[in-house]
Amino acid sequence: MSRHYRKKDNLVRKLAYRITAISIIGLCTPTLFYYPCIVTLFWYLRN
Repeated sequence: MSRHYRKKDNLVRKLAYRITAISIIGLCTPTLFYYPCIVTLFWYLRN
């Protein structure tokens, strides 16, 4: 049962990362700082 909960926890974490990434893209796209945001996003997803 603990394994199942761990899997669910990982899915929730991945979903949270995706939502955060989408929100970062959404915030950064209208700005002129498009490329720094992409670099920041990749750095964030790596960690």
